[in-house]
Amino acid sequence: MALPNDSILVTPGAGATVATHLVGGKEYQVVMPADADGHILGTQDVFWASSTVSSPPATAGTTWMAMFNPAASGRRALVLGIWIATQGTANKTFRLVRTTNGGSGGAAITPFRRVAANAPVVTIQVLPTTQPAGKDAAIGLRLEMALETGEMPVRFSFASYPIELLQGVGLALDADDALAPTLSTVTFVWKEVAA
Repeated sequence: MALPNDSILVTPGAGATVATHLVGGKEYQVVMPADADGHILGTQDVFWASSTVSSPPATAGTTWMAMFNPAASGRRALVLGIWIATQGTANKTFRLVRTTNGGSGGAAITPFRRVAANAPVVTIQVLPTTQPAGKDAAIGLRLEMALETGEMPVRFSFASYPIELLQGVGLALDADDALAPTLSTVTFVWKEVAA
């Protein structure tokens, strides 16, 4: 895409300027759309964290992956989607629940990001040994999937209506049944905006 190559005054001789681009000998106004957070579309960094969950415990209520937005982060996290790829032979259900911390123990993983300079504030724990506190099942979202060996990942997308995590709020992906697939991969995708 070509960038604007000129500008004109809104009111000839005075006033603010608008960007223009020359096409076929004529200058046309250039507009750069922005999202609701004020970022030019396509420029805001998106983060993702992915981990393999090997032999998870066959216990309902076990947190497979938890994310947490620290209380003093200065940002809101907007969860855009969750991908789950599981090898197994039975139906598996999960529940997303709001938490007041991210748990501890287990494996902490470093999120990936498109722009290296933009460090995420959200923390991610895989199979935390100390379960996240303050689980609020009343706002739980049930995710159900039919599993077959070698099945493609199932994507739960919230891009149109992201799940918002304010400062001091977390999100846990809990097993909603006692089935234990042999191997699973869970991926969270989110963006962070000013609080």
